[in-house]
Amino acid sequence: MTLTEAAANSIVGARVVLDLIDDILVTLAETIDDGLFPEIGYYGSSKSNICYSKSDGYTHIDATASYLDGRKLESAKTIVGLVYGLTRFKEHLEQGMSMSLRDYYYMHKVKRVQEVLNISTQNETNRAINLCERILRSEGSSIPREDFGVVSSPKGTFYGDVTLSDLSGKRINCAGAGEYGWFISSRPFEVRIHDINIDAAVFVEKEAMARNLIELGIPEDMNLGIGSLFEMIGLIFLFMFYSEAWRVHFRHPNDIFFKVNNRLLMQIIESYENIIIEYLAEKRKIKQTL
Repeated sequence: MTLTEAAANSIVGARVVLDLIDDILVTLAETIDDGLFPEIGYYGSSKSNICYSKSDGYTHIDATASYLDGRKLESAKTIVGLVYGLTRFKEHLEQGMSMSLRDYYYMHKVKRVQEVLNISTQNETNRAINLCERILRSEGSSIPREDFGVVSSPKGTFYGDVTLSDLSGKRINCAGAGEYGWFISSRPFEVRIHDINIDAAVFVEKEAMARNLIELGIPEDMNLGIGSLFEMIGLIFLFMFYSEAWRVHFRHPNDIFFKVNNRLLMQIIESYENIIIEYLAEKRKIKQTL
């Protein structure tokens, strides 16, 4: 399944996004052809456009509009950057491709683009993507960056005998997805778990720790899943994994807790500690011999 096909399952379809991009680009072109300065209005992510309630949490509201005025130098530069970004998103969507935040930044390192926009840090291109999210709207709501082809880098890894499907639509067994398992999707709520054949899942913060556990064969020896988490999306996957695991195993869709065998967890920690102690002792022995 390509990104374009997968987008049909997201908030809006790829065709809708492409039509919105075309509308903006055509309107800007016609405005400039008429000898006028373009002006773009949008609702930014400011305090005045955020509402909080105990029941709904933080929600975006259309209260105070902001404007890009083509008569002003900085606004004109931002509009040029917007046009460049929208053409790149359009091209990638039409080809069924995606890009990361880093990819988008490096697209601005092309000489002819750099001469105009003079981008110095990735923060500038990240802000441009945020602006695109505010400007591209469907049915009164902003369109998330994933829907116009900008995806995050993997936010962690998971290794173990668990079968799932992600935005690609393919069924994947995390023990056979690669040397260190499956890369956690940047859209964890799109992941669906189909089958779980492990006794417990252990998630650690550091990728090196997870890698070592896998290299030592602990997942196979103790029938475990081993995950490493990068940033907040990794934690969302952790939350989703345990709630889905509970649903798959015990058929309680409303229950978000998964019982973990603490005794088994202690065995893992002790096993890992013993291996490290033995390794350090061996290292000292070799050092003394030398």
